[in-house]
Amino acid sequence: MDGKKSKYVFEHPECWKDETRMNALFAPFRDREVNPIFYDVKMKFWKDLIQEACSNVGYFTIQELNTAFTRNRRIPYCTANIVKDLIMSGDVRTKEEFLKSTPGQSWKKWAVQTVVVNPLYWSFSKIKQTMGYEQNDVEVLDNKEYVHIPAIKKKSESLLSTANEAHVCGKVFAFEELRQKIAKSEDSASFNLYIHWLHLTGMAVTMIDPNDNKTQLVKLAEPGDKAKPMTEQELAIYSLQYNENKLSKSIEKLESEKEELILEAKAFLKKGMRQSAKNCLRKKKDLEKRIDKQAASLENIQCLLDNVRDAESNNRVVESYKYGLAALKSTFQEAGTTADNVADTMDEVKDMLEQHDEIKESIGSPLSPTVDELELEDELAELLANNVAPSPLSKLLNDFPVPPSESPTSSPSKENLSNTSKMQKVRKLEAL
Repeated sequence: MDGKKSKYVFEHPECWKDETRMNALFAPFRDREVNPIFYDVKMKFWKDLIQEACSNVGYFTIQELNTAFTRNRRIPYCTANIVKDLIMSGDVRTKEEFLKSTPGQSWKKWAVQTVVVNPLYWSFSKIKQTMGYEQNDVEVLDNKEYVHIPAIKKKSESLLSTANEAHVCGKVFAFEELRQKIAKSEDSASFNLYIHWLHLTGMAVTMIDPNDNKTQLVKLAEPGDKAKPMTEQELAIYSLQYNENKLSKSIEKLESEKEELILEAKAFLKKGMRQSAKNCLRKKKDLEKRIDKQAASLENIQCLLDNVRDAESNNRVVESYKYGLAALKSTFQEAGTTADNVADTMDEVKDMLEQHDEIKESIGSPLSPTVDELELEDELAELLANNVAPSPLSKLLNDFPVPPSESPTSSPSKENLSNTSKMQKVRKLEAL
């Protein structure tokens, strides 16, 4: 792109450096019958380039495009033909007609009326090339502003997504306030086109502020829905917020003026001008009264806004309760669940658990007949009462002498040694 800086930004295609190719593309259009293939290729080349150049602006004039597409101090001689074709296809409209259009209006009839039925609409003029261009007369359209619809559509959808992320959808804003929130880098003219496109497609509603006919109000559609008309409640909230901002700015300004009066009073005192200093203090007192009144009004507005926000929050909570209750009822109805059904089911569960315990007890009972323990005890007693042959151990124990009743006072006798020997033998037998 040569010449002065343009607002239209685009990437030069690879063929931009091909002199022969670009000469053919910059030349005026011939009749399509001469070479239909090259005619269509050339038309597509310029249409794509115009759309890319308008991607961040949305509107253009023929002269501005020629300046943007200047190459080696030469402008394209075919821009007017391309714009005519874009109008016929519905991709371009004049900015004036676009802003007058309403939702549901057909543009095809307008295009036919403009280009075919009323060719005098096109006003051509001869302009002499300047800035070092080739000294040829170039036929151009009047300096009208045109809107590129596909570029506007794409940019508008992007802004709507940005607005959703910024949580401004479904709320009423002044035009300029909304631009500052979601499209600060866009100029007002372009942003106005984007909002109008959203209005035409049902994704935004607009109206003039009832309190200020110079201010346009905008409400964007919430995700997955069309834009709904502004309600009296929304307009009331906007009015409160508008007055809140206005009062805040007014108080800031008065506070600043008060500080300046204090500085002036101090300056007069330094110069010995006591009366002038008193006048400054009187003005300061008046400002303080105004500040107090406006601060009280601001507090009342903020209190009202807080109450409104609380009411909205409460409404959302109640609505969520309603949705939850409806879902719960629907779930119970689909399953056929009632209090009686639940009670019957619990009774059946208890019965089944009791049957289960009985089954476990039956499974754990012994298969062989049970022997009476009392009978076994009686039989053991009979065995003990009968004469049983004594064992070797019992014989030895019976042969033991009776132990002495007194402790021995002298050395062990032979008899005691014999008894000790018998005890050792008993222990050995027990070990066996």
